[in-house]
Amino acid sequence: MYRLLDEDDVTFETLMQPHWQQTREDLERQSIDLLVQDTTQIDL
Repeated sequence: MYRLLDEDDVTFETLMQPHWQQTREDLERQSIDLLVQDTTQIDL
């Protein structure tokens, strides 16, 4: 693992790129549903 991370072309961005891409693709396939609620408490 240390040798892998010691490589110049191994960066945080290159390691995270597949995850970010998959997340974007998943978000594009799903519809957006908002669940709005009011959690205000009034003590009269």
